[in-house]
Amino acid sequence: MTLHESIVAALRSVRANRLRSLLTTLGIIIGVAAVIVLVALGNGVRAGFDAQFSRLSNQITVSKATGSVPGGGAARDLTDQDVQALQNPRLAPTSPR
Repeated sequence: MTLHESIVAALRSVRANRLRSLLTTLGIIIGVAAVIVLVALGNGVRAGFDAQFSRLSNQITVSKATGSVPGGGAARDLTDQDVQALQNPRLAPTSPR
C-alpha cells in the first residue's frame, strides 16, 4: 500500500465515522487544554508562594549554639576579628564560588 492509498483510506474512515472523529478531536483538544491549564496553575501557585515567603528569606536569626556538632569541636563565641573578617568582601564574598 502506498502513501497516497493510505491517506485516501484514512480520509474515507474519517468521513465514514464523523461522530467518532469529532469526539476524538474534542478529547485531544480538551486534554491539551487541561495540561496547559495545570502547568499555568502550578507556575502561578509557585510565583505566589515565592512572593509571600520572599520577605522571610532575608530575615536570618543567629543564636548561640548549645551542645556540639558530631565530628566538630566545641562551640565558641565570635570575636571582633571574626566579625571584621566576615564583613570584608575579599575574605567573605557574598556570592558562592
